[in-house]
Amino acid sequence: MPRTARPDRDVRRVDRGVAVAEGERYVALGDSYSAGTGAGGHYGSCYRSRKAYPRLWAQANQPASFAFAACGGATTDTVIAKQVNALADDTTLVTITIGGNDVGFGSVMRTCTLGSDRACLDRVAQGVAATEQVLPAKLDAAYRAIEERRRGRGWSCSGTRTCSRTGRRRAA
Repeated sequence: MPRTARPDRDVRRVDRGVAVAEGERYVALGDSYSAGTGAGGHYGSCYRSRKAYPRLWAQANQPASFAFAACGGATTDTVIAKQVNALADDTTLVTITIGGNDVGFGSVMRTCTLGSDRACLDRVAQGVAATEQVLPAKLDAAYRAIEERRRGRGWSCSGTRTCSRTGRRRAA
């Protein structure tokens, strides 16, 4: 049963009913979904938005620290190579959206918007095949990189993508 925030404690209620202390040290990893591409108010080469959900969550919940590493166009490979290093020794919360660029989501959207119905269906079929055949291993590699970085920072992770540190449990 999820805990609820109590006024006499220094916690805030967030998604899925998880109570989070204001001392969270939050890192947002991922692609354009995390970066907020399309939400307006974009800045920088990663096309991050001031209206992206990680930034809005951080503003609403005021974690002790916030690292916004997500980047529009990121793939699982670029998350591993360029973003996982944003995890610090004291990181307590990590969110990630990844995979669409690995399976050609942008290409599907362009083809289905600008191409013929046949071209769209073909491109969707390619995307589905990549989702089933290629993406699982790529996601496993990205999650493994996060876990390895956490393990090196005092985290213990199980095969269920659950990590704990100082008695706290977190989904990886």
